[in-house]
Parts: sequence; C-alpha cells; structure tokens
Amino acid sequence: MVDADRKPDLTDLVSEGSPTRFAIRTWLEDHRDELAQDILQWIAVPSVSDPSAAEPGAPYGKAVAKMFDVVRLAAEELDLRWEDHGGHVVSVLWGAASEEIGIVTHVDVVPAGDGWTTPPFSPRYVAPYVIGRGACDNKGPAVGTLYLVRMLRDLGVSLQHRVRLMFGGAEEIGMPDLRAYLADGHPVPVRSIVADGMFPVNIAQKGMLTCLVRIPAGTDRFRSLKAGLVANAVPASATIQLNSGCPMPRPHDRLTVDGDATDALLTASGRPGHAAFPEGTLNAAAVLVEALLASTAWEERDESALRTLLALSSSPYGDGIGLALTDDLTGALTANAGIVTGSADGIDVVLDVRYPASYRGDEITSRLTEWCAAQGATVQDVRDSSPSVIDPDDAIVSLLSDTYAEISGRNDEPYSMGGGTHSRVLPHSVTFGPGAHDLGPSRPPAGIVSDSAGAHGPDEWLHMDDLLDALEIYAIALIRMDAHLSA
Repeated sequence: MVDADRKPDLTDLVSEGSPTRFAIRTWLEDHRDELAQDILQWIAVPSVSDPSAAEPGAPYGKAVAKMFDVVRLAAEELDLRWEDHGGHVVSVLWGAASEEIGIVTHVDVVPAGDGWTTPPFSPRYVAPYVIGRGACDNKGPAVGTLYLVRMLRDLGVSLQHRVRLMFGGAEEIGMPDLRAYLADGHPVPVRSIVADGMFPVNIAQKGMLTCLVRIPAGTDRFRSLKAGLVANAVPASATIQLNSGCPMPRPHDRLTVDGDATDALLTASGRPGHAAFPEGTLNAAAVLVEALLASTAWEERDESALRTLLALSSSPYGDGIGLALTDDLTGALTANAGIVTGSADGIDVVLDVRYPASYRGDEITSRLTEWCAAQGATVQDVRDSSPSVIDPDDAIVSLLSDTYAEISGRNDEPYSMGGGTHSRVLPHSVTFGPGAHDLGPSRPPAGIVSDSAGAHGPDEWLHMDDLLDALEIYAIALIRMDAHLSA
C-alpha cells in the first residue's frame, strides 16, 4: 500500500517515473477489485429513467431515485458532503474553496433489451471484465469518480478548487436532468470534465433530432407490430402478429415463426447497438420487413407502408430517405428507426437522427418531410438539439490533450462524434474519456458475452484496465487543471 501520510511532490508530474505517478498507479491497483465490486452494486439497480412514473422528489421514477440513494450513501461512507437537486442531479463535494471544478457522469441507463447472456441487472465480474447494463455507460466511470476523489485525498493531494462530482439521472432521455439543474440556478463549475465519451478530447458533437414518422396502412392483414424500446438504440428484436390467411415466411437464423396460418407470431433478431455508433449493427425491424415482403402477398397500401418502414430501418446512414449527408468535421449522418409500433391503421416510427455539424435541424426536417410526403407518410413531434462545437485551441483542450498524450504515448487529435453528452448542456464543460477507442484491451473472449455486446446493446461490458488507465489520466489532468485555473 501507498503511505497515505506522505504527501506526494506535485511538481514532478511531467516525468514518467515521478513519485506522484507511481503513488497514483499503486493506489489504483490496490483498489481494483474493491472498485469492481462497487460497480456491480450500482449496476444491480435498474435505473431506467421514466418521467411517466414521476413522484414528488423523483422526477424520473423510483428506480432512479433508488440509484441516487446509493450515490448519497457512498458519499457519506467517504465522509463527503452531498447535495440533492430536486431529484434531477446529485452532487458530491470535496474541498472548501468557493470556485469549483466539475466532473460529470450519469447513473441512468437505457432499458436492457434482448439478447443478454445473463440477466442485465444481475451483473458479473469475470476479471478483468464487469458485465451488466450500465457497466461502461456510465456507472463504471461514475463510481470511478468517487474513487478518484478518495484517492487524491488519501494521497494528501490538496487542490485550490473544490471538486463537484455531478451524477445526472436522465442523460439517456435527452438530458432534462442538467437542464433542470441549470434552470434552478445551482452552481456551475468554472470548468468541467464530462466522463462519458472517449479519449482524447471531444470537440464536436453532431446535431440530435428525434421525430415520429407516421405511415398509413389500410387492411387487417397484421396487428401488433413492435420493435425497439428506446430511440437511441438499434432494436435487437422485432415481432409481428399476422392475421388469418397470410402466407408464412420461411424461418431462418434471424427469423422464427410460431403458430400457423390462422394466427402466427413472427420474431426477428438483429445486432443491436448505440444509435450514434451503428457500425456493425442490424435493425431487427428491417430483418422482419424483408421476410414479410419476400413471402407474403400484401394489399398495395400495406406493401407501400412496409417498404417505407424498410427504407427507414435498413440503413443507419439515411440512405434512401434523402439524408445521406456528411461533412469533414463530424462525418456521416446516422438515422435509427429505434421504436416501431404498428397495427392495421398504420405504422409509427420514432426516428433518431444524428446530423453533421454543418447542417441545421430545420434542413434535416425539411428533407425528411419531403421524402416522407412522397411515401404518403408524415413527420410529427420533431425535437432538435443543435450541434455542439468547441474551440480546439482552448487552453483546457490543449492541457487535457497533452496529459492524455503524455500518459498514453499517443498523439491522437481531438475528435468529433454522433453521441450526445452533458457537455452539450453544461457551460464550460468538455467531454474527455474514459473510453479508449482502439487503445484499450480487447473485448471479452467468446463465451463471456454475446457478439453484439456494447453500450446500449446486450452484455454491456467494462474492462477494468481501461477504467484504471482513465482514472490515472483524470487524476493528473485534474491537478493540472486546478493549477492552470488558479493561475
């Protein structure tokens, strides 16, 4: 163990073999398994945000409120002060200075979905992997920030800013948590790190637009068409109940058929994943519709509806719906048919669009509306969050990038992404890690998780080496930010 009574020399952080660097890494390794066990406890709370289940003091339902209880208890066990902000956000505070540095995570998760090897909220630690819903997005990093503060305190590090750890309760449903925090006038740190992305520094996020596409149908050939649970995840499964007289599609490795021609239930499986990072995914709705169109005779209006749904779900890049757009800063647009519901009256599709920073939301809406009108469909309930871009020459961006490069040995440039984080909402904040792109250890070997494991997919996992590396980077970056802002 590190001698907790010995205060490290903070002037030698630049050198690789410094006592401070060694003390930080040693402390993290000594607490590896304890950290993993705490992450498992947090994952076991199924904290899916549900505003429809709001109660006084619990705007996102009982599960998120229970998760906040866990956060507060963890703070108390560390003898740290906490603040509750109307059930939207819980802050944990370290230090007594008036000016603050923030570190932001979230403790809500997307619904589990299908395809899990083991129950999603009965997490596993198959060292060095933590597996369960929220492992990497974002409970592992959230617990890690508490360990970060605990470590610096144990090592005798003294900062000139108070640290405000901010735990959001509704990041996955559009970030009303921090919006409410700001609207209520709570403290805004002078600078904040959002620990909900990748390394090095994120300087641009695509615009985020969601809408409802309504597709008319017209016969009683099918009922109860369903796919997906949330807009920001590629559906893992899709089902349809066919009425009497419909020819049956042939089953295959991604399609099962239960029942007969009088009453059949078809279930299709896809390759799920995060809507903002759709490489390698397969929308189950598209698998289902392709099977239906290949083997079943449909009325013209129903066939048109199914072909419209196929166009919306078959490509994650807007191909075929007038949205194949890209720019040099943020890359290609993505479009995800995340929730599909249908009956004889028609089909509703909740579409999640992440559009390049050089476009505006009204341009995207206009293009989509024009395409839908040509199919006889309509666009409704449009919600848009403009792209977020920060100055790559900002001094804090340079400081964080240099710290990452020094510790990782890499000179990666700041990056853009389609994912949306709390840095879109909180002033003076930047998304910085804790993911490692292609730098971290490989994914779990076959047999531990499913093929489509990942954030927003089944068998979500976190490699503890990645998290310990990130906490080392955060520790040194925080000390340097503190000195820079004090100067």
